[in-house]
Amino acid sequence: MVSIIILALVVLLISIRRLGRYEIAMWQAMTLGAILVLITRQISFQQAILSINFEVIFFLLFMFILGSALELSGSLEYLAFKLFKKAKNVDLLILQMIFFFGILSSIFTNDTIAIVGTGLALILSRNHKIDTKLILLTVAFSVTIGSTLSPIGNPQNLIIAVEGSIPNPFLTFFKFNFIPMILNSFFAYLVLKFFFRKEFREEELIHEEVEIQDSSLAMITLISSIILVVLIIIKVIVAYLTPSNDFPLVYIAMVSAIPVIVLSKRRREILSEIDYKTLIFFVSMFILMESVFLSGAIQSTLDKLKLGSIGPLNILGVSVIISQLVSNVPASMILLPLVRNSVPTLMALASGTTIAGNLTILGAASNIIAIQKSEKLGHSISFLEFLKVGLVLTTFDLFVYGFFYGIVAKLNILR
Repeated sequence: MVSIIILALVVLLISIRRLGRYEIAMWQAMTLGAILVLITRQISFQQAILSINFEVIFFLLFMFILGSALELSGSLEYLAFKLFKKAKNVDLLILQMIFFFGILSSIFTNDTIAIVGTGLALILSRNHKIDTKLILLTVAFSVTIGSTLSPIGNPQNLIIAVEGSIPNPFLTFFKFNFIPMILNSFFAYLVLKFFFRKEFREEELIHEEVEIQDSSLAMITLISSIILVVLIIIKVIVAYLTPSNDFPLVYIAMVSAIPVIVLSKRRREILSEIDYKTLIFFVSMFILMESVFLSGAIQSTLDKLKLGSIGPLNILGVSVIISQLVSNVPASMILLPLVRNSVPTLMALASGTTIAGNLTILGAASNIIAIQKSEKLGHSISFLEFLKVGLVLTTFDLFVYGFFYGIVAKLNILR
C-alpha cells in the first residue's frame, strides 16, 4: 500500500511540476519515488538492482549516442528538410509526420523513432514557427499508434507475441491492427487540429535549403544509420523465420553506435550531449514500479476481476488503466498470465497497453523519451496539457478497437 501511495505522489508531482517555489522535472519526481520506496523498505537494494532492465537502459544510451551525432553533424536538420520539403502547409506537414513516424515505429520500434524523431520534429517546429506542444504531441501520438502494427513496434508487443505464442505474429498484428491504425492516425490529426487550430494557418510553408555542418561526422553517422537499418531488417527476418534465434535490440543499438564512438573525433562532445536525465528516469521508474508489483495490490485486484473469462473488449479498457499506473511494459507482464490464451484476447492486450500511451505522459516510455529530450532543449508540455488532448484521442482509439474487436468476436474471424 505504501508503494501505491508513493506512486500516486510521483504522478501528482509530475502533474503539477512544482513544489513550493521549486520546479520539479519528471526525472526528479521519479527519482524521489525510487528513493522513498528504498528508504521505507518497500523494496530491498538487491531487488532494486535486479528490477532495472539494463537492456533498455543500454539500448537508450547507444541510441542517444547516435542521435547526438546526427544532431551535431547537422544530418538531422538536413534529413528534416529532405523528408518534409514537399509539405506545403501545416496540415500536410502534420499528416506526413503522423504517418511517416508511425510506419517507421512499426519497423524500428517506437522508442527509437521517439529519440530521433523528437529532435527532427523540434527542428521543423523552429524553422516553421510551429508550437512545440503540437509537434511533441504529434511525435508521441504517431509513434504510439504506428507501433501497434507489428510485434516489434514496441516492447510489450514483443513480450505478448513471444510469451503468448501468437502464430505468425507479423501477419497477425497486421491483420488485427492495420485498419484501426489508419483510422486512429487520421483521428489523431483531427484532434490535434481541433486543439491547435490557430497553428494550422493557411499560408504556404517555406522550406529553406539546409547544408550538412560537419561532413566527416555526417559520413560516420550515415555508416551507423545503414548498420542500424540493415540489422533491424535482419532482426525482422530472423524473428519471422526462426523466433528462437532472435536477438535483443540492444545489440543492434550497440553495434550501430560503435562507428560514432570509435571513428569520430568529437566523441567527447557527443557523449556530453547524451540525455542522462532520461536514463536516470528509467532506472528510477523500474525500481518504483517493481516495488508496486511486489506489493501485490494490483495483481490481487486483477485476480478478483477474473479477467480471463471476460474477453478482449474488457481487456482493452483494463490494460489502458493499468498502463497508467505501472507503464505499458509492466502492465503487459502483469496482465498476460491473467488473460485467456486466445489470439483476439492477446491482441486486445497488445492494443490496449499500446494505445494507453496516448492518454498520459506516463502511459508509454516513448512519451517520456520525447518529452525529456524536448525539456533538455528548453521545451516541454505539462501532464494536464497532454491529458487534455490524449483523453479525447484515447477515447476514440478505444471506440475503434472496441468496434473492431466486437466485429471480430461476432463474426468469429481473425482467429
